[in-house]
Amino acid sequence: MPDRDLDTLHHLETNTEDREMSARLRRAREDDSGFTLTELLVVIVIIGILAAVAVPLYINQQARARDSAAQSDVSGIGREIQTQLVTANPTAIRIGMDFDAGTPPAPTNYKIQGAAGVTPEILGGVSTSVTLADETGSAVADATTMVALVTYPGVTDPVGQHNWCVAVHTKDGREKDWRYSAQRGLEQGDCQTV
Repeated sequence: MPDRDLDTLHHLETNTEDREMSARLRRAREDDSGFTLTELLVVIVIIGILAAVAVPLYINQQARARDSAAQSDVSGIGREIQTQLVTANPTAIRIGMDFDAGTPPAPTNYKIQGAAGVTPEILGGVSTSVTLADETGSAVADATTMVALVTYPGVTDPVGQHNWCVAVHTKDGREKDWRYSAQRGLEQGDCQTV
């Protein structure tokens, strides 16, 4: 009989432990009403680290996109100048921009004129934040300004088929100025500095 009493005693102890465990779990579920402060702080720190990495990358991508837009614009202008040089005198070619009627006026299209008195041809749209640079390197600010080709930086000869240069400016890019020239094609910089 002693074995039987031990089995009964063990069974009673097990049932008592099970009831105590169930009671503890029930109380824990009733008390569990949200996240702990530590859990919330860990989540906030993780979000902060992700933001610290992502925001600079996003800003850098925006600047690169503006640089790409400026490169595309000046390359298109440069290729059109090369086309005009088949029949036009390099000193007669003028580049300009059309502007909308907004306040302040925003550039809408590039235009090219092969000779004085000829109606300018529309080349295509101006990318956002890109402006044509005039002979001094300043941004063209109105539709009446037509920019003459300038010589490539460091060249002292007059403008000709093999030494012309045209530039655009972007205020928000990583590189602010891009030029296209007969001598070197597309490169970073303006037409005033080597």
